[in-house]
Amino acid sequence: MGRYFIIILSLLCIIMSLTIAMAQSADVKGWGNTTWGMSEDKIIKLYPGIKRLSENRLSLPNVVIGMSKYDVILVTNNRKNLKEVIVTASGLSGLLTSDKNLILESQFAELEKELSLKYGPPVYHNRPPSSVANEAVSTWTFPSTTIELNYLLMRGFDDKTNVNHLIIRYRPNVSKDNL
Repeated sequence: MGRYFIIILSLLCIIMSLTIAMAQSADVKGWGNTTWGMSEDKIIKLYPGIKRLSENRLSLPNVVIGMSKYDVILVTNNRKNLKEVIVTASGLSGLLTSDKNLILESQFAELEKELSLKYGPPVYHNRPPSSVANEAVSTWTFPSTTIELNYLLMRGFDDKTNVNHLIIRYRPNVSKDNL
């Protein structure tokens, strides 16, 4: 009887592993509906609410991911083609640093969960303990794209001198197809 239980349990584990592997994207070729190298004109047509931050940066404010809002910055090269996407936490200015830290740590966990549901588990995950700096990094790698989720808190002398940020960075991997 115990042998049949082990066989059934093994088969269930194999089926679950195959289901997870099939659910994970084989490749990610950009962010959202964009692809690496897409022209700025196409990006603007794709996202009519986009705003220009500078010559090579476009911004989509208040994009909802999970239960929070983020600002998405689309970076183009000198030929006006998409080369990077940066997602940052929004609406946190004016908060006390300690409150901001708690929100960013919570958002990191939420984003890591959302990205894992969409792309599978991260290939790299690091949260080293430190009394001076707290950093958490999770990375997903695909043939065309690397996605890096990063939270950093560097403690200053007091609450006003702490530096913290939370970003997701989508970057193309260097290959003959992405040049």
